[in-house]
Amino acid sequence: MNNGFSESMSDDNIWEAYLALFEKTKDKNYIEKYKQQFPAGNFIKKAENIISK
Repeated sequence: MNNGFSESMSDDNIWEAYLALFEKTKDKNYIEKYKQQFPAGNFIKKAENIISK
């Protein structure tokens, strides 16, 4: 962690925000944005699962 920043925490927070937006709008572009920002992110398998549906 540098200066209070954690890449993993950022990944988690961004995933939660994009997931909430997706659930509200059903717009898969939010999930695609997550994949673009975190191609090896903690939630990449969940993102790919949502997109493949």
